[in-house]
Amino acid sequence: MSTSPWVSPIVVIIKKNGIDIRLCIDYRLVNSLMRLMIYPMPLINDLVEDLDKVLWYCSLDMASGFWVVTMTDRARAISAFITSFGLFEWNRMPFGLKNAPPPDLSTDAG
Repeated sequence: MSTSPWVSPIVVIIKKNGIDIRLCIDYRLVNSLMRLMIYPMPLINDLVEDLDKVLWYCSLDMASGFWVVTMTDRARAISAFITSFGLFEWNRMPFGLKNAPPPDLSTDAG
């Protein structure tokens, strides 16, 4: 449960098959209040060149990348959403927030 002063509603979307549903969080108000943070993607060649300078490295599974990225306490409070069961916050990066990475980076690559 959350005690966040922020709250976003959930929205029920009916999938194309007309039977299944998807629960989404409507972050439009939150996104309108956020300043867009622009971080350009590094070039792959630059990343590969830097690998020889580190002792350890890791990679993100982009298929599940959102569920790996942790959020700061402030970001968790802003991500709060309300249901009939109460107010909740995400522990990991959700879809839909303005400064979250795009769900499929390959479609934004050019």
